[in-house]
Amino acid sequence: IFRMSNTCNLACIMCNGQTSSRIRREFEKLPPVEPHYGKRFFEDLEEILPHLEHVEFYGGEPFLVREHVRIFELIEKTGAQCSIYVNTNATSLSRRTKEFLEKLNFTCIAISMDAVSAEVHEQIRYGLRSKVFNETVAYFLDLRKRKGLFLVLNVTEHRKNWFELPEVFRFAERHELDLHISTCIHPENVTLYTLPTDQLRYVLDFTLEERRRLCSEFPAFRNLPVYDFYLSLIQGELENRDAAWKPQPCASTPLSDGLLASPIPGLPPFDCPDRVVEEAKRMRMLDAATRSRMLAGMAQRVSAMPDQARWKDVAAQIAGEHNRNASPLACATVPEGT
Repeated sequence: IFRMSNTCNLACIMCNGQTSSRIRREFEKLPPVEPHYGKRFFEDLEEILPHLEHVEFYGGEPFLVREHVRIFELIEKTGAQCSIYVNTNATSLSRRTKEFLEKLNFTCIAISMDAVSAEVHEQIRYGLRSKVFNETVAYFLDLRKRKGLFLVLNVTEHRKNWFELPEVFRFAERHELDLHISTCIHPENVTLYTLPTDQLRYVLDFTLEERRRLCSEFPAFRNLPVYDFYLSLIQGELENRDAAWKPQPCASTPLSDGLLASPIPGLPPFDCPDRVVEEAKRMRMLDAATRSRMLAGMAQRVSAMPDQARWKDVAAQIAGEHNRNASPLACATVPEGT
C-alpha cells in the first residue's frame, strides 16, 4: 500500500492538511511536507515490484503524487503484472496518467464522489471543477467497458451532502456501480454523528423515506446493503444517546460553518414543488432556530427560480411554515416525527 505524499489539488471540508497539501498550504498555513523517499528506496522497489501480486495507491490525490508516478514508471519498466487499485478524486488525469491506465494492470478504480449536482459537489470539494470531474468519470466508465476493470464510488456522508446522498445512490444504480460509504467521523463540525438529536432524527426521517423511493425505483437495488449500513450508523448513534446527551465542545475545521445544510429547491430530489413543500413540513421536527434558518434558505432559493409560475404556491407554503415556526406554541404542539 502506497500513501507517499499529501499532494492534492482539492481542499475537501472533511479532510485536513495531513492528506491534502492544499489545505495544509491555504488553510493551515503550514510549510509543505518534505519528501521521505530517496534513490535507495526506488532502487530496492524496482527489484521487489516483479514479485508483488497487488498494489494500492492512496493520497492526497494519487495521480498527482510524484513518487506514485515514479512507481508506475517502474511497473512499466519491469513489466510487473501486479494488479493495481487507486482511490482518486477524478479531477487530474494527465496524458501520461492515461497511458498508465491503458497499459498497466489497473483492476480497480475507486472514485471519490460526494454529490451529483455541481453546486453541492464544488462546495464540498473546494477546487473541484464539475466539467472535468464528469469527463473523467465518463472516461473511467469507458475504460471499464474496454478493460473490464472494477469501478466503485467512495462516498463520504456529512452535514453538507445528507440530502444529496440518495442521488449518489441513484447515479450508482444507473451506471451499475458499487458504492462504499467512507464513514465521516471527523472533523466534528462536519460529521453527522455529533449533530443535536432533533437534527439527526430529521436526517434519519428523510433517509428512511428515500430508502422507500429508491427500492421502488430500483427493484434490484444493488447497493441496498450499503444504504442500510448508512442508516444503521445514524440509528446506532441515536440509540446510544440518553436523555442527558448534549453536543460537546470539540475541535473543528475552518472549511465548514458546521451547520446542517438546507435542502436546495431545484436540485434533485427537490426539483419538484411537491417535494419542497413536503420537506418544509418535515422540518417541524427541528428546533425553532434551525428550522427558521433552513426555511429562509429554501424561500430565498424559490424566489430566484426562473419558472415563478410553477413555484409561486411553494413560496406561499414555505412562508406559511415559517410563520408557523414564529409561534412557540405552534412549534411545541407538533408531534415529533410528523
